[in-house]
Amino acid sequence: MKVTKKSIVSEIIIGLFFFQLFNFLGWKNNPGFYGLEPHPYLILILLAASRYGNMAGIVSASFSAAALAGISYLFRGLHPAHDPYLFKQYIVFLLMGAVIGELRQMYIKRELGVREELEREKMRSENLNEENRLVKKVNAELEKRVLDNVSTFAGLYETSKQLQSFNPSEIYRAILQLMTRHIHAEQCSLYLLKKDELVLKETTGTEGDVPESINLLFEDGIIIKAVTNQRVYSVRDIIDSDNASAILKEGTPVMAAPLIKTDGTVIGAISIEKIPFFHITGSTVKMFTLLADWVSKDIENALYYQEAKKKNILDEVLNVYTLDYFNNRLAQEFYRSKRYGVPLSIIFVRIVGLDKMSRPLQVKMLKFTASFLNSTLRFTDIVSRYSEEIQFGLILTTTDQSQAQMAIRRFLTIFDQIGLNSAKSDEPLELEFGIGSCISTVETKEQMIELAKEDLKKWDKEKIFTEQ
Repeated sequence: MKVTKKSIVSEIIIGLFFFQLFNFLGWKNNPGFYGLEPHPYLILILLAASRYGNMAGIVSASFSAAALAGISYLFRGLHPAHDPYLFKQYIVFLLMGAVIGELRQMYIKRELGVREELEREKMRSENLNEENRLVKKVNAELEKRVLDNVSTFAGLYETSKQLQSFNPSEIYRAILQLMTRHIHAEQCSLYLLKKDELVLKETTGTEGDVPESINLLFEDGIIIKAVTNQRVYSVRDIIDSDNASAILKEGTPVMAAPLIKTDGTVIGAISIEKIPFFHITGSTVKMFTLLADWVSKDIENALYYQEAKKKNILDEVLNVYTLDYFNNRLAQEFYRSKRYGVPLSIIFVRIVGLDKMSRPLQVKMLKFTASFLNSTLRFTDIVSRYSEEIQFGLILTTTDQSQAQMAIRRFLTIFDQIGLNSAKSDEPLELEFGIGSCISTVETKEQMIELAKEDLKKWDKEKIFTEQ
């Protein structure tokens, strides 16, 4: 509570009033406490000076002296200037008020200084707290950005590893994951160009939500414009055009980007069918353009690899023919067998327990088995890689079913003599076989393949030797 001069004077006057009241009630015969040493008014002066400082001490001393002089004059007829006692009390009052007040004033100044210092420290502390709060906020934001960047880099790294694959299907899935993660696409699709048609290869939407193919000659839309003009298009580019209503119909993609080879030719397109509205910004379009340019090179490399792989008829690791060559050669031999009545058989070979081995040991076993089959078969027969479950496919020309069974018995006899063991048991590594022959009821090579697969499922080693 703030103390004013008026309140100090009021307290002094009230104090003097109570002293006089006490005087008249207790000492009626001695008005003004005349003759008492020390004088009771000194209590009031001491309290005022010690509480409020030098000014209050001097004022209380002056008021006390005036009160004592007035009462002495009224009740005793004493003049202050002619009475030594009164004069002495005046001096004592003023000295007491001044000295005690000055001491108190020094303390008040020191107290004010301390309070000001405390206020400054408090303000400094508040400023530091505010700075600390801001620093924490900035630090939290920086940490968030760092984590976002780390997450982004980690996501890009994981996606880039997937994009290193030469399997087109894996690359298509990785590309759409990239779009979902980095431009917040809720639904997107990837198309490849075949002649004048875009063919759907991968989509994150449900079946029926996106067209399976888009004809470049007879259709219009954002995807067509992106492919034709070889740049990214979004609804913002179309909305002001004259034929916007025709293009922006229900189901129209929000954005589309062409996939362009290094020689400048278009190989496909990526379309974004669904994306949050607030993400359709200039920065999103730039990111989409950058990602589309990046993944175009990966698709180009994968397609080139697949094309080169088709042209390469040999598996370089196992030194056997590839699956594509197996299918092409089987088609030729099947046609020859049907046309000229030449016997033809195929044999599927499966290595039992191969999937339980380590990858290096699998490669070792595949190489051994491939070498074994090549060395055991005739020069005119074909040994090829088939699949992960059925490791090898054999084409035996001029060989009927009984002769194919004889070939299997020869395989097993030689293989058992070698005594090659699997990595995790003492049991010999086993081979299983399935035969498919070009008999009269077989009309296509696919039926031959199915016969061989069915026979492989019913494989019985003992039956092969009992049917000699």
